[in-house]
Amino acid sequence: ALDLILDDRDSDERKIAGLWCLNSDGSVFTLPSRAVLIATGGAGQLWRHTTNPSVATGDGITMAVRAGAAVADLEFAQFHPTAYSNGDSNPFLISEAVRGDGAVLMTAEDLDNWHQAKQTDSSADPNDFSFMRQTDARGSLATRDIVARAIDTELKRSGRHHVLLVTEHLDAAHLASRFPNIANKMLKNGLKIGIDAIPVAPAAHYIVGGLAVNEWGEVWQRDLNSDDPTFSTKSDRLVDGLFAIGETACTGLHGANRLASNSLLEAVVFSHRSGVRVLEWLAAAAQEKPTYLNGELMDLQT
Repeated sequence: ALDLILDDRDSDERKIAGLWCLNSDGSVFTLPSRAVLIATGGAGQLWRHTTNPSVATGDGITMAVRAGAAVADLEFAQFHPTAYSNGDSNPFLISEAVRGDGAVLMTAEDLDNWHQAKQTDSSADPNDFSFMRQTDARGSLATRDIVARAIDTELKRSGRHHVLLVTEHLDAAHLASRFPNIANKMLKNGLKIGIDAIPVAPAAHYIVGGLAVNEWGEVWQRDLNSDDPTFSTKSDRLVDGLFAIGETACTGLHGANRLASNSLLEAVVFSHRSGVRVLEWLAAAAQEKPTYLNGELMDLQT
């Protein structure tokens, strides 16, 4: 899809009429439709480092904004604190569950200090040597926004590109069994989970904001007379026939900081609710008479 087609682009009451689409051969064609549901994901590719796929470019949000849609909470972009950092433009996500199982975030100096302490005290707790304890009493188990900011602050202080996720104090076999994809990815990069420290850094992960929608996934029209440069000033009407779900939409359910996996629940609920409303919208639209049946047929000119 290249762009949305409106019934009347100059109208104060925006209504969807279809899509401009791009063929594989490079030609452009029109796809008429009374309803369009946008589910194009987020915009992680706006950042240098992201866990998102290459298609997460925010095009769906942009198309809707050009059509007159309102957005909400786009300033809330979530960064995953622990993406495997090896210079790859598409970092590999190291699940927060790894820290939940006991992995500890450290700088290289923290790790050296812990190793030295273990020479005299084999029970030395690695958490006591983590830079995270200077930020939050929960250390490496703090929420992802706190952890991501703490890592970012440390990287700016040190000038390095990553910190270390230490797992050598944990059972390697258990970790490999519990996190097989991570273990395999690390092996391909010459690292063994449960033995080697994993270099990690924050990466753009989830756009909490998006197209402003109601409880049915219908997209709000923005105030077209407002000079608000953020396009977030809603009008009192919807963009007729336009729907959005998933990361493209802002339902308000995540507040400013999405909790892990809540977006999956949101997607299940809103895909169903939007599907119901799309069918209702199409059924109602099918009952509308063409304008020529209302005596509005214009004289044909040759």
